[in-house]
Amino acid sequence: DDFPRLRFGVGRPPRPGQDTADWVLEDFSAEEKKALPKRVEDAARAISSFVGAGVQAAMNQWNREA
Repeated sequence: DDFPRLRFGVGRPPRPGQDTADWVLEDFSAEEKKALPKRVEDAARAISSFVGAGVQAAMNQWNREA
């Protein structure tokens, strides 16, 4: 609580009971690989907003239900 931080979520495993660590560490699917460039760009834009506009503005812009 002493300093602002950024957190990037990965969601939940698609299969019930699947271990989260195993899911996060497995290879990307073809669909995930295709989406990756946009995700990286969005992350870079979120960081830029966090640094340039401030924590509250970045939270208002980027925090939303998936």
